[in-house]
Amino acid sequence: MVPLLNPPKTKFDTASLKSAAEYLYYMRDYTGALDVGERVLKVAGDEETYLGAVERGEVEMLVERCRRRLGKSG
Repeated sequence: MVPLLNPPKTKFDTASLKSAAEYLYYMRDYTGALDVGERVLKVAGDEETYLGAVERGEVEMLVERCRRRLGKSG
């Protein structure tokens, strides 16, 4: 995993990363989508970068779908 040059500092930044993960999944870049999705989950609980339960659930589902596609677990 390559470190982010500018880690997300706001909810908007985190939501933008979520959108990027969804786009990568749509483009069938499951490895990239998994990487970005895991990054989102890592920062989504911080007060400044918080995502709501629905948004977080969407990212968790995306990460799980990527893992299944790539044959990875947990």
